[in-house]
Amino acid sequence: MKSFLLPFALVMLVWSCSAPSEPTFEAMKNVKLKAATLKGEIILTGDAVFNNPNSLGADINGIDFIVMVDSNQVAQVQQNVTMKMPANADFTLPIEIDIPIKKVFEEAKGGMLMNILKNQKTDVQLDGNIEVNFGGVLFKIPFEHHEEHKINIGF
Repeated sequence: MKSFLLPFALVMLVWSCSAPSEPTFEAMKNVKLKAATLKGEIILTGDAVFNNPNSLGADINGIDFIVMVDSNQVAQVQQNVTMKMPANADFTLPIEIDIPIKKVFEEAKGGMLMNILKNQKTDVQLDGNIEVNFGGVLFKIPFEHHEEHKINIGF
């Protein structure tokens, strides 16, 4: 009887466990112009909102992504992050994007700059990965996000 119970218990355990789902990128919020530098960069800040649908949390070590504005790549971001990804919840990663000013003027003949100055929406796409540490094992979780934004220049 015992020899039957162990395999049965193992089969039930395997069937009851489901593979974890990847966290999803939900939205970019609070996008603001932080500064325009003498090095020729525009610095934007914002909050990337993700959702972790899993019953387990993890540690986030970093985020890397490219920024496309109106289908033109304007920046590549790599940030080290030290924070917890909570279980079954939304979480926010603060990000900073440095865009070379020449990219702003090149992009569709100043379309991004004009949209910022006129407080109009700009088409933004973010494609990249979140680096997550779960139980000492590093995972890169891909994301792709697309939405329109008004960039608040603060005056």
